[in-house]
Amino acid sequence: MAITIEQKKLFRKSVIIDIGFSISLILLLLTVSSYFLLDYFSKKELANLNNLKATLAGLRSPENIALEQKLASYQAKISDFSEISSKFYNTPKLFELFEKVTHPKVWFTQAKLNLKESKVELAGVVDTFFSLGQQMLTLKANASLSDINLSGVVIGEKREIKFVVSFSFDPEIIK
Repeated sequence: MAITIEQKKLFRKSVIIDIGFSISLILLLLTVSSYFLLDYFSKKELANLNNLKATLAGLRSPENIALEQKLASYQAKISDFSEISSKFYNTPKLFELFEKVTHPKVWFTQAKLNLKESKVELAGVVDTFFSLGQQMLTLKANASLSDINLSGVVIGEKREIKFVVSFSFDPEIIK
């Protein structure tokens, strides 16, 4: 038996593998170096920000601080006033409307106003049913009033007619 020696074939690396490895190594180095650069710059900017805050704190004198507190209290008062004024109802206009639609022989003895729901309930006294009918027609003729109800009609001790009338009014009247 004869032994034959064969030459091993040399393994040749591919050029593509060498280029891919080189690019991967370069990207790894860039990533690591960019991490350290970003960390350095963020620390530098944080120190700069702290210096600016210290500078601004030095500019705030006691007079400026007192003035800022005074302005804050005025701002709170203004916001409170705007909240109150937004809830204000202009009721004199409503009473002017009542004057216009009230019959001369009718006396209203009691009024219940519900401004949120724009409803009114009036208790009154009148001499005759004819005057009461004219009062109801006057109320129904006014375009600002709706849902007019007459209730509780009673003849009193002095032969006067007591009644209760309720109605809704246009909310724009009181705004």
